[in-house]
Amino acid sequence: MSDHLFCYGTLMEPRILEAVTGKQLMLQKAELEGYARYLVKGEDYPGVVQESGGLTEGKLCLGITARDLKIIDRFEGDLYRRQLVRVKAAYNRTVNAWCYVVPRRASMRLSKQGWELDDYRDKFMRRHGM
Repeated sequence: MSDHLFCYGTLMEPRILEAVTGKQLMLQKAELEGYARYLVKGEDYPGVVQESGGLTEGKLCLGITARDLKIIDRFEGDLYRRQLVRVKAAYNRTVNAWCYVVPRRASMRLSKQGWELDDYRDKFMRRHGM
């Protein structure tokens, strides 16, 4: 049996997702309403927190297995809690998907600065001389 995963940070980058899971997975554009994405303080990756009026653009990863989720659980670490959310996917359909959410009790670890994948890519490329 497979599930869906809503990716809103570094795992939106197919090469990173493949490096973590060891396989290529299908990604499609998706949106998560009621959550906002912020940079984690002192890091270069984001977290999402439930926030009224929030909208987070990301990617829906299709065909995630229980094994994949265990691997990603280790990659994501203890800042996040994996939970089911409702995601707006292609053709305006709404689907259930797993998402790594920063719980309220840990929200102080988030800055108020937004996060964009293109900015992350640019910084990564500069840092690694690419």
